[in-house]
Amino acid sequence: MKTYANTVDGRAVVSDRTFESRNPATGEVLGLVPHSTPEQVAQAVAAAKAAQPAWAARPDA
Repeated sequence: MKTYANTVDGRAVVSDRTFESRNPATGEVLGLVPHSTPEQVAQAVAAAKAAQPAWAARPDA
């Protein structure tokens, strides 16, 4: 079974805890995904806010 990581600011971020991601139609386990800590979520939000102006300035945005 594949274990996934979050991507924050272009880097893979793993967690000590994971949970199963399931196909809602079949119940099949698709893989294990990180159970992020509040600190990891805060880092992801900060990175997204910092990146947003450059993304908004893209001509294809």
